[in-house]
Amino acid sequence: MSRIPSDSNLPNGLSAEYWSTWTPIRKGASVSESVDKNVGEEWIGGWDGIGLYEGNNKVPSYQILYVHLTNQRLILIPDINASSSLSSSSSTSVPSLQCHLSYVRQTEFYAGFMRSSAKITLTLGPAQPQQSQSQLPSSSSSSTPASASTSTEPNETSRGTGWTCNICGYVNTLHANRTTPLPESKCALCGIPYSTSKLSVSGPPSRSTTPAPSTSASTTTSTAIDTPPADIGSAQDPTGTEEEDLVSCPACTFLNSSLLPHCEICSTPLPKKKNSAQNTQSNKPGNGSLEGGSKAETNLVRLSFRRGGEKEVYKRLKAVLSDKAWERGLNGSSSLVKPRDGDANGIEGLPRAGAGIDGILQQIDLNSKSHSNHISEAFADLEALMLRAGEMVRLAQSLNSKLTTQLNSSTTNQPKPTEEETTMIRSSLVQLGLNSPAVTKEMIRDEQRYHQGLAKELGELLTGRNGEGLMVGRDGRGVIALDEVWGLWMRARGVSLLPPSTLISILPFLPQHTSPSISSLVLPSSLQVLHTPTYSSPAILSRTLDRLNPSTFDEGGTEKSFTLLEFASIESLPIGLSREFIEILEKQHSGGLVRDDQGSMSEGGVRWYRDIISGWPVQNM
Repeated sequence: MSRIPSDSNLPNGLSAEYWSTWTPIRKGASVSESVDKNVGEEWIGGWDGIGLYEGNNKVPSYQILYVHLTNQRLILIPDINASSSLSSSSSTSVPSLQCHLSYVRQTEFYAGFMRSSAKITLTLGPAQPQQSQSQLPSSSSSSTPASASTSTEPNETSRGTGWTCNICGYVNTLHANRTTPLPESKCALCGIPYSTSKLSVSGPPSRSTTPAPSTSASTTTSTAIDTPPADIGSAQDPTGTEEEDLVSCPACTFLNSSLLPHCEICSTPLPKKKNSAQNTQSNKPGNGSLEGGSKAETNLVRLSFRRGGEKEVYKRLKAVLSDKAWERGLNGSSSLVKPRDGDANGIEGLPRAGAGIDGILQQIDLNSKSHSNHISEAFADLEALMLRAGEMVRLAQSLNSKLTTQLNSSTTNQPKPTEEETTMIRSSLVQLGLNSPAVTKEMIRDEQRYHQGLAKELGELLTGRNGEGLMVGRDGRGVIALDEVWGLWMRARGVSLLPPSTLISILPFLPQHTSPSISSLVLPSSLQVLHTPTYSSPAILSRTLDRLNPSTFDEGGTEKSFTLLEFASIESLPIGLSREFIEILEKQHSGGLVRDDQGSMSEGGVRWYRDIISGWPVQNM
């Protein structure tokens, strides 16, 4: 699948150079089943609710699409229902489209603003130079006698020149229109600079191919040019034509090749030489018959995401474009490169097998590619499971919401679900790690019902469904500060967070939805707490006075008392809350507590007694 054939049945504005129609491998087959596994194509994911733009113009009948991404193609499938309604007057159906990812020259991401949907922009252009050369039809590569080398036919082709690194043996390709490397050329494998005294050329050039740089919008192939073998020493003058092909960086003054768009040292954009490439081509003999001389224009398309998912799509698209899986075969090696003439074992652009550092580096590279393929295969099923997991969660939540609606409905005509059905749906939520959906403002429009729903949700958290919650049960706490309650509630709600003011507004509805009823209390320090009936002020005062009332077995004339630590230990309360509750009990006007500030420190400091002074007739004395 190195190239997608062009198709004329395309919408207006889409170039047939980059787009073609797509059909499944059989009727009813999915995209994942229709991928070409013979060339290592794999399905990445699919998304819906996407519109297609050509530039700034909407493409009719392609505004509700299913977009599928593989590691080699982008497939656009129109929605059958939407396309049939839009094209009801036409008898022709809207075809599905596909574009090979090797044509993507640039990507841009737009996050959207107000009513404008998020968009991913793709700039399509000719394929990369390596892929373009591999797509040329193979021609005869038989060697020609020396006597016949002076008469070359136009269809004759030959391999371009290259130089071999003397350190690692890697065969590096030359720049366009050159027979010797640039002085600053470095080995693509080991990074050792090229040495002109140890030049290694693969053979005399009989045809030069000029691939356009990756940022160019056109590819040009020059005609066959016969050049006799020249002496290496006089092939190029380093101070002559080579300096003319160099461009000085405006930032660091480094001399770069005129074919590079950015500086190799500081990545600063380089100024382009005007008419440098055209003058070079015009000086070549036989330039009047160019093959494919027409320029291929770029095609700008945009994908509009109206239902979200654009960030995930862009992330996966960038990963696929960086990986360039179409340049590899099933075994991780490039399926587009071809062996050199007369060398069945050699691959152009790859290091030759050998001993020493060359063999070691090649073996490391092969092992790395093998491990990468194994990891990719291992995570392929995990990616599919993650996509299905989202559908499972949404299905379980929709069933739960329908179940809740039917259980709360008061109509007798509609049959209510049985207990087994209810248990099955609830258990499916628990097995997926989900609770019932948190109540939000979008679910309930009435503000009072919304607050009651929140109070019911908080009540289930505090009391539990089986009598075991935060405030009741064996591990329950009878008194909890309001700030701690808000923190625990927000943790249980997940991402559906609420402000603390909402918690305060639902406190009046909380006793109606809790059993035992939980109420709020403002302590003297302005701290607000929630408490069960056991820890209400009258209940605590009643228990305290029962402990302080004298019994018949006590010695006469002694009053019972307690300290702060003793009260905190008996009531199972923190010392701070114990001091607050004692202060409330002291303010009771009838039958409260009195304190003795003169208590001995050895006996625990301040002590409290039952109030028997307030009932004395002091005024009559």
